[in-house]
Amino acid sequence: MSLEVKRDKIDLWRILVATIAGTGLLASAAQLLITYFKGEGFCVNQGCRIVENASSLPPWLLNSLGLFLFLLILALSLSKGRRWTRSLLSAVLVTAMAAEGVLVGFQALVAHSFCTYCLFIFSLILLASLASGWRTLLSGAGAFASVLFLLNLLQFGQGITEVSYGLDKGTYGIRSCSNPEKKMYLIFSQQCPHCQKVLRTLEGCSKCEFRFNPVSRIKDLGLSDLKVSPKYDPSINVTALKILGINSVPVLIDVTSSGLIFIKGDEPIIKYIRSACFFQKEDPLKRLSTRSNPFATESSDICSMDALCGTDN
Repeated sequence: MSLEVKRDKIDLWRILVATIAGTGLLASAAQLLITYFKGEGFCVNQGCRIVENASSLPPWLLNSLGLFLFLLILALSLSKGRRWTRSLLSAVLVTAMAAEGVLVGFQALVAHSFCTYCLFIFSLILLASLASGWRTLLSGAGAFASVLFLLNLLQFGQGITEVSYGLDKGTYGIRSCSNPEKKMYLIFSQQCPHCQKVLRTLEGCSKCEFRFNPVSRIKDLGLSDLKVSPKYDPSINVTALKILGINSVPVLIDVTSSGLIFIKGDEPIIKYIRSACFFQKEDPLKRLSTRSNPFATESSDICSMDALCGTDN
């Protein structure tokens, strides 16, 4: 009787792990197909797009790795009568938990947003570890926590402001007069009155090239001599704000030889533009009133992204 009970338990954990792995296999395959035919994966919330844009790895590669992982877990869970298969399965799940530590840490510390699909995959790996036994679960949890702790020590936020995520892909249009001396990005919302105030300042010609990066798709900016890019991606601009820890617009990014300068709020931006683009001999940073930090703007200078959520088309 005891032998039959033991066999039932073995068959039960194999069935559970195989079922979980099969679910992950189908989800990864479906995501790969959707990405191939639509150019982007299925996304329940905006967090998936933000994470994709903040990552240098293409979505198809991550989904392919997920497909291979669940295929391997499924094969090992269905291999009966071999003692080494359960040990190998445990090692694969612990490694997968460590890898998830990297992915979850990236979402929390770099992208500052969570991908629902990514968390679903993580939950499947966690459940498979649980079904494989408490030793596998504890080992996997330890690997996950260790990786997450090490990533936290690296403090990604300090270097991410180099804007390596490519704002050019989020540029709706470029306005440039002859021989521009500077290049600036304006992240804005068409529904924000403070952004409109900045845009009105840019109606004339100047010595700066302006790249307009909206946080949602727009039809017309209302500016003359604008070179429009039909393939821009507004979610990249949302990603930029997330990475910078900013939850408002407008934001001006000045590309200088010594690095990037970030200005937030309509009045500081207008003062900076007038000095940098319309005046010849003056440090534009000195015109930002008495504020020592361009980010330290009043609430009346900005539009909150939370308030704008759902208003842009």
